[in-house]
Amino acid sequence: MLRFPTNYLILEGPDLSGKTTFYSSLHRASSYKWNIQDRSYMSMLIHANQYGRDTTVYEDNFKLELLNLNNRFVIMLPEFNDIVIRYSMRGDEIQSLDDIKRLYKEFEKKAEEIQNLPNVTVLRTSDLNTNIILINEQLNFIETANLSTVSQHVKEFAANSIGYEATPLSFTLYDDGGFEDVRPTVMNYEKEKEYYGEILSGMLRKIRNEFLGRNPYNLPQPKESRRFIYCNDACITLVHATYRESILDMHFVLRSSEVKTTFEHDLEFLYYLSSMVYKELNLQPKKDAVRMRFNLNSAHILV
Repeated sequence: MLRFPTNYLILEGPDLSGKTTFYSSLHRASSYKWNIQDRSYMSMLIHANQYGRDTTVYEDNFKLELLNLNNRFVIMLPEFNDIVIRYSMRGDEIQSLDDIKRLYKEFEKKAEEIQNLPNVTVLRTSDLNTNIILINEQLNFIETANLSTVSQHVKEFAANSIGYEATPLSFTLYDDGGFEDVRPTVMNYEKEKEYYGEILSGMLRKIRNEFLGRNPYNLPQPKESRRFIYCNDACITLVHATYRESILDMHFVLRSSEVKTTFEHDLEFLYYLSSMVYKELNLQPKKDAVRMRFNLNSAHILV
């Protein structure tokens, strides 16, 4: 079974926007299924601006958080009048109402910039139950997404990035070794079948040669070897397989990915390649899992 897990569910928003209540309620509703983080680099960036600090590092780290598709963001922006009511009821130990209003506007501005990214949801209502149901459903859906949905996320991120390019974009998928979504027909994709065939045969040949000791050391390698690697200067630049503690780690580096039409096929191919490496190493479904790490140095749409 394929999984697209949540790394961090990051809650953002101004003071008194309901993050703490949402945090506790979502934990209870999901039986502590998600790794929820209250504030991250978005808040650090906005507060650095508020206090006149240098924002360079915060801006870059916030961008990198967003560019990891396993991070999912929830920005809480209820009607400002709801925040005024909460302030009148309990106040705030640090911020005045004017401070909170200024912060609200900054969060609103930042939310407008990123709200169309596939891993960002903006909640504009104070209806807690509705919000909990929505986020639970979203997370459960995406964690069990198929390859088509994953490639759509990549496309949407590029489409909503400056210059129609996301760099560097990353995400991680897992499989239990059953590879239920594998489609060998991807090897017949006319535009890339020769290219895919070269990578597949090159990677499998490398593994077989290492098993036989055909390397500079004349030393037969075990399945735990670090030497199972294929690289070139084409778009799919590097494939590296390592097996540790019942997990096959497949690391893919793509120097350039045209995501409107091509990447969906590349993703299917690399998933299929992972299944073939899994078989070549004689790993066992259910016992040995697969982690597939994707680093897209340029996920772009040609215009």
